[in-house]
Amino acid sequence: MSRINPYIESYVPKDYGGVDTSGCVLDCSLGVNCQPIPSDVLRTLSAMASEPDIIKQYPHREDVDAENCRHLRALYRDTAPRLRDENFWFGDGSFDLLCNLNLLYGNPGVKIMGTAPQFTAYVDNVHCIGVPFAAYPLNREKNYLFEADAFCEMVLRERPALICCENPNNPTGQGVGFAGLRKFVEAAGRVNAAVVFDEAYGDYLPRSESAIPLIFEGEEQGVDVFVTRTFSKGFGMAGIRMGYVMGPAAAVAQLKKLVTPFNCNSPARLLVCSLLRNHPDFQERLSAGVREVNVRLYDAIRQMKNARREPKYHIAETSLCTPICTLYVDDGGVDLCRALAEAGLAAVSCATYENMGRNAVRVMLCENVDLLIELLEKAKV
Repeated sequence: MSRINPYIESYVPKDYGGVDTSGCVLDCSLGVNCQPIPSDVLRTLSAMASEPDIIKQYPHREDVDAENCRHLRALYRDTAPRLRDENFWFGDGSFDLLCNLNLLYGNPGVKIMGTAPQFTAYVDNVHCIGVPFAAYPLNREKNYLFEADAFCEMVLRERPALICCENPNNPTGQGVGFAGLRKFVEAAGRVNAAVVFDEAYGDYLPRSESAIPLIFEGEEQGVDVFVTRTFSKGFGMAGIRMGYVMGPAAAVAQLKKLVTPFNCNSPARLLVCSLLRNHPDFQERLSAGVREVNVRLYDAIRQMKNARREPKYHIAETSLCTPICTLYVDDGGVDLCRALAEAGLAAVSCATYENMGRNAVRVMLCENVDLLIELLEKAKV
């Protein structure tokens, strides 16, 4: 047999899976925006049929990249006016860029630090490139609250080469808050680490809670600070696989050396361009609608009781403006994902997230919140 890396051969990925939800009547599992795609984006897609070179030729459209950079710079003009084209690069979703950042800073003999729980595929990638992963555990006794000072203390103890902080966290949906984000950059400077803020769900956050301005604060302190975002979540275009990173120009230039040639396909670039060009306020409309629905949803969940008249579910610390949350029950023996699936609701089990178990699930906000409440109540937990 050919020689496979023995570490990879024995490694068991922690990514989503485990329960058959094909018979569910409501899918609240993967992070997909329930809002419809703007009609002009679909018209752009339809028009591609008359331009076969878009499919036939390798993606090589500097003009489209430049326009997308221009639209993104306009999007963040108020919070980060110093952004220039050289601060951006695009990838096959933000995960592509996160993996390459791991390679950029994950040298032999160093470690990467994150949280537990955290996006499972990211943790898998760190392990699979052979770098130790130091995880700051969110404390269940404190309802999985992210405590910035405790995180910074661990940074100083572990002295990682790269810190990856999700803002908001996946699966809980809680944002860190700008003061906490700034503390992480200061701690990183003390141990000579780089920082990446994974803002996959960041489009739902108020602009004041994003880490983007810290790119330049970090640069002044000698800290490489990156922010990754995607068009999969808030912009509702998960199927086209396009994301972007923002960071200091010198470090982004080094990152580009690792990104696969011809990645981020031409249709994705053009569809994103259409969305940004025609809907510059798309991002701003997200938070208010989500907050309104979440208030109603969380109030309904808190009123649900089990047979002992105790809370049926606990809602882990979260942000009202984000469309994901973690629900968990006290009994660690309950397979909550399976129980919900039997009631007709598809969710993501937290059994594969570090520091969580099968008695917890991640739930994605959906359009039919009435049905979501009904199925949560119906589940035999």
